[in-house]
Amino acid sequence: MKLADISLSTRITLLALGLVAASGLLWTWNENRRLEEAYLAERESVLDAALHVERERLQLQIEALQRDVVFMAHTPPVSGIMRAIQNQGVDPREHNPRAVWERRLQEIFRAYLDAHPDYSQVRYLGLADGGRELVRVERTAGKIVVAPARDLQRQGDRDYFQAGLAVAAGQVWLSGFDLTPEQGRIGLPQRPTLRVVAPVFDAQGRRSGMLVINMEVTHLLAAASKGVPRGIQAYITDQDGRYLLHPDAARALAADTGAPPADIRADFPVLRDKFAVQAANCSLLRQSPDGHGGYLAAEKVPFDRADPGRFLLLVYHAPQQALQMEDIGIPWRSQLNALLLMLLATGVFMLALRYILRPLKDIARAAREIADDHRTPQLPESGSAEIGELVRSLNIMLESLTAGDVVERENAFRKELIESLPGAFYMVGRDGSILMWNRNFEQVLGVGENGLADKNALDLFEGEDRVVIEARIREVFERGESEAEASLVTTSGARIPYHFTGRRALFDGSPVLIGLGMDISAQRSHLRQIEGALARSQALRENSMEGVHVMDARGKVIEVNAAFCKMLGYTREEALRLNVRDWDDQFSSEELAQRFRQLNGRSAIFETRHRRKDGKLLDVELCATGVEIDGQLYMYAASRDITERKRVEEVMRRHHLVIETAMDGYWMTSADGILQEVNEAYAHMSGYTVQELLGMHISQLEGNERPEDVKGHIEKIIAQDATASRRVTGARMAAWSSWRSRSLSAMAISSCSAATSRSARKPKPRCVSRRRPSRRRRPSSSPMPRPTSCV
Repeated sequence: MKLADISLSTRITLLALGLVAASGLLWTWNENRRLEEAYLAERESVLDAALHVERERLQLQIEALQRDVVFMAHTPPVSGIMRAIQNQGVDPREHNPRAVWERRLQEIFRAYLDAHPDYSQVRYLGLADGGRELVRVERTAGKIVVAPARDLQRQGDRDYFQAGLAVAAGQVWLSGFDLTPEQGRIGLPQRPTLRVVAPVFDAQGRRSGMLVINMEVTHLLAAASKGVPRGIQAYITDQDGRYLLHPDAARALAADTGAPPADIRADFPVLRDKFAVQAANCSLLRQSPDGHGGYLAAEKVPFDRADPGRFLLLVYHAPQQALQMEDIGIPWRSQLNALLLMLLATGVFMLALRYILRPLKDIARAAREIADDHRTPQLPESGSAEIGELVRSLNIMLESLTAGDVVERENAFRKELIESLPGAFYMVGRDGSILMWNRNFEQVLGVGENGLADKNALDLFEGEDRVVIEARIREVFERGESEAEASLVTTSGARIPYHFTGRRALFDGSPVLIGLGMDISAQRSHLRQIEGALARSQALRENSMEGVHVMDARGKVIEVNAAFCKMLGYTREEALRLNVRDWDDQFSSEELAQRFRQLNGRSAIFETRHRRKDGKLLDVELCATGVEIDGQLYMYAASRDITERKRVEEVMRRHHLVIETAMDGYWMTSADGILQEVNEAYAHMSGYTVQELLGMHISQLEGNERPEDVKGHIEKIIAQDATASRRVTGARMAAWSSWRSRSLSAMAISSCSAATSRSARKPKPRCVSRRRPSRRRRPSSSPMPRPTSCV
């Protein structure tokens, strides 16, 4: 039985069943893949967060160790021991013998070890006598012990002693993570140790010793395996690939047994590239398969800023059994239920379809009766089912139709459709001749009706555009489609930019190119405006006197201008590798992250401190704006160096403090003789309050001066630019002599001392202000308070 003989309802049902089954299988496969990807993405997110947290923790603890050794090297007992050694055992400054300073240093070392459980030993080494230990305090069997003098050893042949001799002042030297023997042997249990050395210099800058702190890193490294999902394995190696942390403790750092140390690159070859100096810091989970169905996530942890080649590699390994991928996906029970439901729906669909298609036979029979008198249909029969009946009936009916009318209507519709297109429509032959076009194309070129007849498409272009269009036409006929941008040349010589598309089609049995051209003048103009705005914005940023920098949500620098680089002392390449934590000296990482979140969509101006490349601190005023672009937070900031302004403000603050606390009376006037500033001493002397004195005129305090003369006196003082007052003792001094002190810009400043004798105090100066009518006016001849001196 042929397929065409099967009923239409059965064929449709079988086709629908096949499509539904194929779709179901494809959906199941895609859904399982999606669930696996989602599961891996979740694991990746957890491990990525753990990697970053552990990286920060390791770096912070190692940096704290470096700060501690520098701090210890500058404690007073260290310099006291140096001075005592240089002066026959007695410190000439504090008059303490060397033993006293050593006991104090031992107490400091004991307290430090007690406060830092991971520090196993603190030593102060001298340079003389083969680098003998001067003071040593260590942790032994859980107790902090001070080594007696007889147990102090020479360390001149040790690598860290030799390295400490080359360290500059203010710098430190870090050892590797190793089981370096102490006192000639490696102790048990084995304790991986990190040493840090800081040189000690005397007052003349001569190297006189060094301070060494040993840190037991067992707990520091073991903490990396905590807080991760169960089954995830944690590894830590040094820059040489040696294991410092391994789930199998026997493969971690151990005493030399003669066998080569285990190398993580041999166990996980995918991590080989991570040991390059310029390798990326982070390696995502799904991008690093271990070759056995599991995955790796790794991140470099630099711990020595002086040597980028020294780092730790922190790795989290998710084995296949830990991932449990076989449990991810749609359960088989659910898939079986879906299949049964699909079969049931197919049966119902077939019954309904048969009922719906039952009238087709009647329709076919009626159509055939209508056309009984016409010739045999030309369409091939397709079987004895409903479709075959319908085809035979349609063949009979088609003979009665007028093919010419149908073709004419179709051509008219096609012509109207082409003319209604918004752009320039064209049909081009293989030789480039234009075969068909619309009125829009004629109007754009400025030609009349049928003005494109017998023209070649290449004649509408010039120069490089002609070469591009020729290549694109050839590409359409070879590959099927193409597109290009070129400028049409009109009959007036104008050049109009257009975007052309082309696709190969068949016309009268021959391949032709059909396409549409769209005017892109407005788009190009808009693009030029955008490019101009970007150029202006970049020029303004680069020529700004303020340090402009743009950062992402993590504080990573994205853009900087020359002023910012100059202010911090970095080159542009160096600045683009910075993070905000590298130069901001006032806020912690948490405070900076919180401030970034608060500034999203807002602006703020605040003051902070920036650290230059050379270590110098700058007071800056920062104007920051948070902007969210495509879901990412960016920070635009402009910083201004206000170090000089802060210094001036501090000077002015001290100036005002001195004035306010001075025993002498002080006041300052404007060029018009109006009091602008007074201190409490002068208010006490004059009998007015400070608020009453501010705004008063000199003539209100001195009856012998007329208001119109005051300005002239002040201008004379300013012109002379000299101090006009002088010390007067015991004699009466006129008020004008007491305030005409010296000129500052357009102001007069004066200070004077009240008479030491209580009986010499006089009534208040005359005040003609109407604000205090209750005060008794002093006669103009009455003297001012008699000062003992006027500076």
